[in-house]
Amino acid sequence: MLKGKNEFGVELKQLKLAYSAIAAKLGEEIQDRDATIRDLQKEYEGGKTQLLSFKQKHAKSGREIEDLRGQLSDLTALKIALEKKLMEQKTSHETAVAGLMKEAQNRESGMSEIQGEFEGAKTQIASLTEQIEKERVEIVKLQQNLLKTGKLKVRLNENIDRMKSTYASIVNGLKEQIENKEVIISKLEEKLSVIFVNRILFQSGKTTVTPKGKEILTKVGQILRSVKSKKIRVEGHTDNKPILPEYQHKFPSNWELSAARAAAVIRYFQNELGFDPSNLEASAHSFYKPIETNKTEEGRAQNRRVNIIIAPTFE
Repeated sequence: MLKGKNEFGVELKQLKLAYSAIAAKLGEEIQDRDATIRDLQKEYEGGKTQLLSFKQKHAKSGREIEDLRGQLSDLTALKIALEKKLMEQKTSHETAVAGLMKEAQNRESGMSEIQGEFEGAKTQIASLTEQIEKERVEIVKLQQNLLKTGKLKVRLNENIDRMKSTYASIVNGLKEQIENKEVIISKLEEKLSVIFVNRILFQSGKTTVTPKGKEILTKVGQILRSVKSKKIRVEGHTDNKPILPEYQHKFPSNWELSAARAAAVIRYFQNELGFDPSNLEASAHSFYKPIETNKTEEGRAQNRRVNIIIAPTFE
């Protein structure tokens, strides 16, 4: 159906209004774009100015760089020269330091050697001083010992003289027994030994001194009483014959028999003759120190003995 004129007019009017709105909007957009273009134009002009300024600065920087490169080249050459000189000085310094260190080591070694010699000398001096002091003390001791030895020598000579006199007295007092080989008298340096065969002191298997034995011991004791500073040791000896059965209950072996006979003589000296017991000593030897062979009766008779040893003392 065809539109009416009025309807067409209305639509045309509406189209005009829409066009006007669009045109207004496009105008605004164009204005915005023109403003944007103007801004961009300004920015472009500013950029061109900045670019020109940058180029100028770049050119100036290039010249400065070239100058700096020249300076760097000069500085590099100077650095190389300085490093070379420094190396030479370092080498010279190290050589000098090495020389000084070597000299210092030599001096230190010399000082150590001198110090060692000094310490060694000090040690030697201390050792010599100590040795001198020891020798001084030793000299004093030797002088004291020499004085004591002199006194002892005098006393020894006196004792030897007394032993000689005692020996002569005993020999004179026991002539008969000596001739009968019942007593043997001998001198052992400064000591005097009087050996009695058992038959004149004891009966066989007995330990009691016989009357004859007491008589002889009394003679000897009276002579010894005059000897001052003496030590008397009585030794008991036997032969190697076993103890007879009838005596074994009392003397199981020759040890006990020899000990008992030595003790019997000691008791007689102490109890009957008044000798100081602190100067008396008894010892037993059984048959282990024979003076003759034990294969004959005569030899065994000599081995059955009592030995009285008189020795001087020096208290």
